[in-house]
Amino acid sequence: MKKTALSMLTGILALLIMALPASAADELAVDPVHSSIVFRILHMNAAPVFGRFNEKSGTIMLDAANPANSSVSFTVEAGSIDTGNQKRNEHLVSPDFFSAKEFPTLSFKSTSVSKVDDSTWKVKGNLTVHGVTKEVTFNAMHRLGAGANGAAIHGFYTEFSINRMDYNVGPSFDNNALGHEVQLYISLEAK
Repeated sequence: MKKTALSMLTGILALLIMALPASAADELAVDPVHSSIVFRILHMNAAPVFGRFNEKSGTIMLDAANPANSSVSFTVEAGSIDTGNQKRNEHLVSPDFFSAKEFPTLSFKSTSVSKVDDSTWKVKGNLTVHGVTKEVTFNAMHRLGAGANGAAIHGFYTEFSINRMDYNVGPSFDNNALGHEVQLYISLEAK
């Protein structure tokens, strides 16, 4: 009788342990169709010019239970820059700016992730542009949605600025011709 009770108790404990949520991070693929990498830069101290990168990919490891296990990495094709003007796009991929043949990608890889609150994550990592890597830190808003079939869709959004001179992008164009500050708007959907 004692053996049977002990056996049942052991079985129940095993079932309870198996029912506990796994602490492993979920691997999410960035959806390039529903994600955007947009930038803004001041031209001739007059008005901002906007552009975007059309080709991007990435992976997000998301562990809501233990945010330190989370990570973000994404890559952008330099040659996919689109400012709405073909001549300007060609100039931007030239050695004057991105040198897309020599440095075909821009990339970001997180080094730490922490949770600020229920919908905000603090992300620190290395941004590589034009072969130069610098550490950046930003807050990213996180929302959870559902697709047509009910599958979870994670949305992440951040805005932050960098100095293009730190990355040796367009060094012959001074701040009066083209602003040094570049505002980035990054919106990623992942599932």
